Amino acid sequence: MSTIFIGMILVFIGFDIHIGNSTIGLIPDFLGFIFMLNGIREIAGLSDHFRKVVPFIIGMIAYSAVIYVTNLLGVDFPIALTILLGIGSTFVPLVISYMIIMGVKDVEAQREQSLYSEDLYSAWVLLTLFSALSFVVFVLPVLGIIALLLGFIAAVYYLYRFHKTKMVF
Repeated sequence: MSTIFIGMILVFIGFDIHIGNSTIGLIPDFLGFIFMLNGIREIAGLSDHFRKVVPFIIGMIAYSAVIYVTNLLGVDFPIALTILLGIGSTFVPLVISYMIIMGVKDVEAQREQSLYSEDLYSAWVLLTLFSALSFVVFVLPVLGIIALLLGFIAAVYYLYRFHKTKMVF
């Protein structure tokens, strides 16, 4: 679970530097997905949800590596494609996180021990809501900034809850 947690930090907390048309991701998402994949492979035998999430993670490794390179090269996409890519980069990791939470719930039931899956799920719901909100209010800059800030706070809270789950796992 520690490797998955490191991967989630790398995926959900990002810092970019913009130089002209180029964007340099200081924490590339594809590295986070590689960590997540390695962590999931360690515990894949504990739940079908863990096994089923592997193709999603592999897809996101490839997808985020391509996005990283195109951002680095300053490739401009049409606005509609940029929005679609942004939606994919935001919501597929949430699907992956959801599947991991469902795997944690399975392990919780098997062990008959609390792994704080309900708290983790509640944090995931907040993260999902604020992520969706940031797309909805993106057209209004002030509200978009507030939504992004709330989304960041929700991501940190989710990571905190995941850390608590990891500690008892």
